[in-house]
Amino acid sequence: RRVHGGPGSTFLNMTQSPQELLFAYLREGILRNILKWFLHLITGKCELERLASVDPEPDAEQIEHSLRLSKQLKHVLPVLEKTDFDVPAMVRDIASVKRIVSFSRFEVGMALALQQINNVNRAVEVMKGIYSVAYDSTNDEHERKLEELWRALKPDIRRTGGRITREWGEIGFQGDDPATDFRGMGVLGLYNLVYFATQYPGECRQVLADSNHPVHWYSFAICGINVTGWTVRLLQARKLNRFFYETSDPVTTFNELYCLIFDRFNRFWNTSNPSSVMEFGRISELFLAQISDFLPKDRRVWLRTPPTKSAK
Repeated sequence: RRVHGGPGSTFLNMTQSPQELLFAYLREGILRNILKWFLHLITGKCELERLASVDPEPDAEQIEHSLRLSKQLKHVLPVLEKTDFDVPAMVRDIASVKRIVSFSRFEVGMALALQQINNVNRAVEVMKGIYSVAYDSTNDEHERKLEELWRALKPDIRRTGGRITREWGEIGFQGDDPATDFRGMGVLGLYNLVYFATQYPGECRQVLADSNHPVHWYSFAICGINVTGWTVRLLQARKLNRFFYETSDPVTTFNELYCLIFDRFNRFWNTSNPSSVMEFGRISELFLAQISDFLPKDRRVWLRTPPTKSAK
């Protein structure tokens, strides 16, 4: 059994209709500029000053959006992408360009928002450091994690074929050696699967059971590696920022998002009632085009309840 498309082969469907493009232009262009002008006239403050001065704390997502659209601050965008950029220096630069008068209040709010943006940049780098590590069958830690995945999903079944065996297909790997399936996302694909299987065993085994449907089956492990790719790209595209703004543990936050996205995709797949696994690409695109509808509206990402322990 093979899933149609390799790990990470499907991502966000960025195609927009002419009507959607027109609406986006009106919203982000003409209407937004009119609103900004009106509020500046009434309050005497620019958009960034208003956003940074909100009590009890500013909305980092709105501030980042405003920074990226500002014509006067295009020079700060490359810096904004760097990990651990100089927050105080950035605040002073923005205040100078925007001619902020009430600096003390603006400084506190803007510094908080910029630090949260820094947290997102750090999360991107941390996750890159993990998925850049290739699975190595001579690495005891990698092999131990692979065996942990089998035990979590098949606690009462011992493989009779040893390490290289077609039995791995029972949990959705494509060949006799799972190591070859981790090429796209490195060890992160394995770590995510292990996290889901150990932290949410009931939910994970249900997804595995669903993936073995006699008609609309899909390869569980291969799909999981695809989900890793989707989640990485969503993070890189800054679609998951709100979940990483305040986290001190980006790995656990990423793992939790992974579990939630995998679980929601499985439900979406089942309700789509595909005729065969050959529809995996099409249904994945539909799911990712609607991904915002499947993510929590606040910053809580737990699939069920917070995990009892941290797992990589």
